[in-house]
Amino acid sequence: MIRNDLFFGGQLSPIKTVRGKIGVVMYSSDGSPLTPNSPKVSNGFPLKTTILTRTEQLSKYEDDKFSITSAVSTASLKGEDRHSFCCSKKLMDSGVGVLFAGVFDGHDGEECSEYCRVGILPHIAKNYKRRVQGTEGGGVNVGGSEGGGGGGGDDKDESFEILKASMIEAFHEAQDSFEKFQDAPLLGGAKNAGTKTTARPPSFLSRLLRCQCGPVKRRGGTTVNCLVVQSLDDGEGVRVVVANCGDSRCITDGGTGSLDVGGKLEFKNVSVDHRPDESSEKRRLRVAANKGDVFVSNDHMKTIRLYPGGLAVSRTIGDVCLTSAAIATPDVYKVEINLTKEMPAQRFVLGTDGIFDSMETGEITKLIREEEEKGGGRLDSKTLAKAVLAGCLIKCGCKDDMTVMVVDVELKEGERQDANRI
Repeated sequence: MIRNDLFFGGQLSPIKTVRGKIGVVMYSSDGSPLTPNSPKVSNGFPLKTTILTRTEQLSKYEDDKFSITSAVSTASLKGEDRHSFCCSKKLMDSGVGVLFAGVFDGHDGEECSEYCRVGILPHIAKNYKRRVQGTEGGGVNVGGSEGGGGGGGDDKDESFEILKASMIEAFHEAQDSFEKFQDAPLLGGAKNAGTKTTARPPSFLSRLLRCQCGPVKRRGGTTVNCLVVQSLDDGEGVRVVVANCGDSRCITDGGTGSLDVGGKLEFKNVSVDHRPDESSEKRRLRVAANKGDVFVSNDHMKTIRLYPGGLAVSRTIGDVCLTSAAIATPDVYKVEINLTKEMPAQRFVLGTDGIFDSMETGEITKLIREEEEKGGGRLDSKTLAKAVLAGCLIKCGCKDDMTVMVVDVELKEGERQDANRI
């Protein structure tokens, strides 16, 4: 029997052979199965591969009206996924919001996902502050978001439009800075002292090639799905603004998860995946292909890919050989949260494609319903993140890095008793 180790939530579990293949059964610290179903073996793991899995409770934010709790669960096969979470005083002082969370699915290396993990929020904060101070002169310019989404509500709301424009500009700034081998900025304008987030500087060979062959292009790219939680100016409401570039995804239960346990829970997509087979993306890629900027073809699995590089998404940050086709423009959505004592919480789940290629949104809804029925109540953010990751691993194995982040916005207990509406 070949043995390997799986690290999950601080516990080591054996990986066993099944007719020449490697599978995994995961157990919690008390010896009970960690999976949402009865323990069984998944055959999706490559031979002699160690999968590092981890679940972490993140910081908590509270004010007079509501609280926000978050957790993340990851499975690392290639080590290219990253995630970011911030509810610091610097973020609040910037005026952007009270909380930032994001997942970054890197490919062809981790350089770009690491850059965005550190740099996306500072880019957003800098642009937001500049726009609020009116240094641009004139109205809010939201840029050219091709197919850019808006959520429900009043699209003329100025604070949302400022944040939307800041996010779009930040993604393009990140693209430009990454191409130029620059270090990611830090929040509040601090210098990036000793934190080289853009990985290694150009080697001697790279510098030599620049002299002989012209500029050496940066390798790798990443998808980005991030959200900002804003406390509205009147102090009586909450807004969540989601920016998506690529095929990572954000879903929400719309508050249904805080109703009676059972059949009322329903998750729905907030963001739309950017893939070459999506209708609006097809039209844009057709124009780029006609100009000779990109070659679009099916691989042996009938997945539509962009060449050079074989990219299976149509929007990314990085991928400097495909910038005219795989653009860095995000779609931006807003979700107005109306919490009541009858519906006192709303949940958001962010995941990379390793999660949503394993389970669609409806399957995740079903999984969480089953877990809540077994537990007799609503799952906390950490338990839910661990359950979703375990369910994906059991169903499909680990063929890619997986990251799932849960963000819960809840009325505080005192408000649940006497508030009619937040």
